Amino acid sequence: MHGGNIDIRMFSNWVQMAAGYMPESCGMSGKCNCYFVVEGNGNIYPCDFYCTDEWKLGTIDDDFNNLIKSDKAKSFVSCSLPVNDKCKKCKYLYLCRGGCRRWREPFINGEPSLNCLCGAYEKFFEHCIDRIYLLANIIKNK
Repeated sequence: MHGGNIDIRMFSNWVQMAAGYMPESCGMSGKCNCYFVVEGNGNIYPCDFYCTDEWKLGTIDDDFNNLIKSDKAKSFVSCSLPVNDKCKKCKYLYLCRGGCRRWREPFINGEPSLNCLCGAYEKFFEHCIDRIYLLANIIKNK
């Protein structure tokens, strides 16, 4: 540490979002992005949490432009869009956005479960929302 700044990615993203900026973390953007994870054997997947046979996009021998435009890649992104009905009514959805898809599994009949961290997020935001906006205003006024 030695006097350096500490940055907690999740907190920084919430402050950025409260300041009107997009989060840099895909799990906080409200949908998955398809970025390539290349494993040692050359297999390519859309996300480091989904390096499974089901989501294998191809290999390094394949054309990356074709992989990103593939039906499987598009399906991966579209599967992340739905949020649980409870989320749609939550006053903090604009910050939480349902969270990372992996925290909303299992999907039942195509519908996501409630984010397993939902209760903790609600308690955190209830306690810290004013401070999040205080920090956001500091960023906006720089």
